[in-house]
Amino acid sequence: MSKVQVTSRFAVALAVLALAAGGCRDRGQALEAGAAKAPPAVVLAKDGLTAYTIVTGAQPLLAEQTAAKELAEYLGKVTGAEFKTVAENATGPQPAKAIYLGWTAFAASKGIECAKLGQEESVIRTVGDSLVITGGRPRGTIYGVYDFLQKDLGVYWLDHQTEVVPKRPTLALDALDRRAKPGFFYRHLYDVFLMGGGPFWPADPEMRQKVASFSARNRLNDKGRRFVAAMRPYGGVETYGSSYPVGHNFHFFVPGEKYFAEHPEYFAQDKSGKRQSCTGHNKGSLCLTHPEVRKIALARLLDVIAADRKEFPPGTPASPDQPPPSIYHFNQPDNDVFCHCPGCREMVAREGSESGPLIDFVNELADGVRDRYPEVRVMTAAYWWGMVPPKTLRPRDNVIIHWCNWYGFPGSNIPEPWQPLSSAVNAVRAENLRQWSAIAPGGLLIVEYGDCYTWPGFPFTSAPLLADNIRFLADNHAVGLWLHSEMHMPWEVNNERRGAEFFAYANGQFSPLYYWLAMQLMLDPRQPVEPLIATFMAGYYGPAAPTMRSLYDKLVAAVAEKFRSLRVGDPMNPETQLGAIVSREQHETVMRYIRAGSAEGARLVCGGKSPQGPEFEKGLFVEPTLFAGVTNQMRIAREEIFGPVLVAIPFDGEDEAVAIANDTPYGLGSGVFTKDLGKANRVLRRLHAGTVYVNTYNQVYPQSPFPGWKQSGIGVERGMHGLLENTRYKNVIMDISGRPISWF
Repeated sequence: MSKVQVTSRFAVALAVLALAAGGCRDRGQALEAGAAKAPPAVVLAKDGLTAYTIVTGAQPLLAEQTAAKELAEYLGKVTGAEFKTVAENATGPQPAKAIYLGWTAFAASKGIECAKLGQEESVIRTVGDSLVITGGRPRGTIYGVYDFLQKDLGVYWLDHQTEVVPKRPTLALDALDRRAKPGFFYRHLYDVFLMGGGPFWPADPEMRQKVASFSARNRLNDKGRRFVAAMRPYGGVETYGSSYPVGHNFHFFVPGEKYFAEHPEYFAQDKSGKRQSCTGHNKGSLCLTHPEVRKIALARLLDVIAADRKEFPPGTPASPDQPPPSIYHFNQPDNDVFCHCPGCREMVAREGSESGPLIDFVNELADGVRDRYPEVRVMTAAYWWGMVPPKTLRPRDNVIIHWCNWYGFPGSNIPEPWQPLSSAVNAVRAENLRQWSAIAPGGLLIVEYGDCYTWPGFPFTSAPLLADNIRFLADNHAVGLWLHSEMHMPWEVNNERRGAEFFAYANGQFSPLYYWLAMQLMLDPRQPVEPLIATFMAGYYGPAAPTMRSLYDKLVAAVAEKFRSLRVGDPMNPETQLGAIVSREQHETVMRYIRAGSAEGARLVCGGKSPQGPEFEKGLFVEPTLFAGVTNQMRIAREEIFGPVLVAIPFDGEDEAVAIANDTPYGLGSGVFTKDLGKANRVLRRLHAGTVYVNTYNQVYPQSPFPGWKQSGIGVERGMHGLLENTRYKNVIMDISGRPISWF
């Protein structure tokens, strides 16, 4: 859709979001009765007109020129006014009212030392009736513009085609003084638009530029080397060096085609003593303790670094907005092949892990590049056979560990990508992360696979985990995040069809929400996620968002009223609707879950206590309890309580309802309430539970099976299936033809 259509379609949502914009005067703070409201620090526009001019530095970088264009364009969209841009006059007078952008003499005169700011660090400050937006180079200033537009004006870019732009003909700002930088130095989304088979690469350059603009405005700083040209106007990218033709690249450094025939000893030896060539990302491996292999790999790395610096000369006018690559991969193959030669086995035995020879090898590479290229960091993966950290070896401070949150992790009894890393079921992986964090001074760059390999068309059910996982990673020395967010769909849609059907799959999987949340959380891992979801829903769904929220609130109120009317008491009394808890231990378990729900931020609507009175003295009772404001990250939503506790979670549409219902390690029972039997049949087939109730609940029949899926029990009870659980099967295959046996 065009931008004009976006604006008209979401007019109601934009008005709502305008009131929520962070720095706009109309939002303000709640004032005590009688208190006077301070006048605005800056009035950028009044009734669609402006007296302000955007003033850049005398010699702005390309990214700073883009920042001026973006600021003028979106200030114009918000206010309707035309904001002109001029370069700062070093000797003559400046405009009477100005927005000083980038490395200006005015900013320097106010004590802002731009050269000391990080390359993505920004400063936003009101000085009198002037506004200063500046930052480090190359991306600090343009990131400051996007930070200002989002936080202070309420402008958002929700997907490649949808933007939210409030209309504010009069734009007044309170005093601002903010310094910010992203929460991770490296931020990457590996999505369908980067995949070689994706529908928009490389045939559609217009869509490629839209992807680049969307990524830059949400402050992703890498989309791969193929996007370098498209991202250059936005300050370039933190692209990997040319040693990254694929992620698993031993063969790039020591190719088997070149060396194996004459030097098979350079390559991994198997247990029988045979050597296997390394010729691809998942074929063979290297002998990591062989000294000649290390010399060849270091020479190759130095050649690649030198070539990259010819392509991206550092600090020259020809390439000021695209710094040369600073991260160079040396990653194990995507297989379980490692060397069994005596030298490698001795180091593995000493270090207690196959990662020992790998870290020792990478340290030698890091030492070899340090003096000539102090800005370069060598990165290697904690992945597959290299997941367990070495006992005594420590990565150098110019080594980054590419830690892969891989859900086939060895030693993890229950691989569970739908629960946060901080949960007990993922304790093995979390402890592994902490171990690497403790020994890696160069930090960890995380590969997060949370949403991968879902069924085509099925929603991303890991989206609610993003906030928990990203905070957990930031707390454990993660310096970068490479989010593996492939959007899966049938082959013919991904590779043959285009346009509306492709985006139908994207929206059906909630990909835009997942992507946008990820980008926002990478900027600030500790911000609350619920306001972000509300912002996205209002902007993306427009007038439908408040209606859906209203329906949700009415449903919660009706359930609470019903709960309060339930008769709790002696189970032998025929008028009792809710009896006692079965044991003291289970009573304490239920109360513990109720306390956990409140502690995790859910809103207790009713209940939550043990009822008091003479009629409750001979039993252990819990009031019917209802929580609202619940997310699937919370224990009360994900775990089996076995008590009178209900949680209310809003959803938008059938797909999201199914995703929420299935986003749990348990699957004993589920229910569908609807007047549409066709919808009921669709949904019950998709629910991952042993029993599905339709327009009823807890009806039990002895002749029907009672199975539990996932972690909800083993086998089947009741019915013929329950009887068959107590039988054994024997398979007998007998040939009575008398003919000779054929093996084929």
